Amino acid sequence: MAEADRGLAPLTRALAARKDAIVAGWLSRTLESYPERNRRFLLQERDAFRNPAGHAFREALPALLDELLGAMDCARIEALLDGIVRIRAVQDFTAGQAVAFVFLLKKVIRDELRRFDRRGPREMLDSAEPDAAPSPLEQAIGRQRTERYERALSRLRPEDREALIARLELGCSYEEMASALGKPTADAARKAAQRALVRLVAEMKRDTGAASPER
Repeated sequence: MAEADRGLAPLTRALAARKDAIVAGWLSRTLESYPERNRRFLLQERDAFRNPAGHAFREALPALLDELLGAMDCARIEALLDGIVRIRAVQDFTAGQAVAFVFLLKKVIRDELRRFDRRGPREMLDSAEPDAAPSPLEQAIGRQRTERYERALSRLRPEDREALIARLELGCSYEEMASALGKPTADAARKAAQRALVRLVAEMKRDTGAASPER
């Protein structure tokens, strides 16, 4: 294992090891928004001048995943996203459609985690069709509260963040969490998620108290 990888938390390390598969799945699902003929061209044409959109995706998606798994340089992430969104914005996509590729990453990661465990590939637990339903997190707390959740999440320890992301955002079972997080059993993964949730709730309460106006 590379020296830089040893400091990564288990989920981040697992995703980094599957980077190529995740990027390929992300690209494939993103290109599903194009007609079949255009999709084939975007995938097959390697000339950046003839195929700027395909080139932008092939360059930006791996770099975005690297940032999300690593330094999280906001300026770099913004620049990478902006390059793709600008291209899609002139391709008759609405504003929502232009940025929709970002949200596909969650589905791709969830499928990839379910495709593999520590012993290697196994059958997908889900259908191959994209899951358009809201995440368990969105169903539980609603979209309006996610900003407060994310602030609280950022203050937790890495192992707590990963347990919550796997359970709440990716909807992993405890068996899948045990595999992704390096826990010995599903029960150990369940207890880790419960402890992390208690800490998250405490942080969210603290955030709420800090934001409350003085009387």
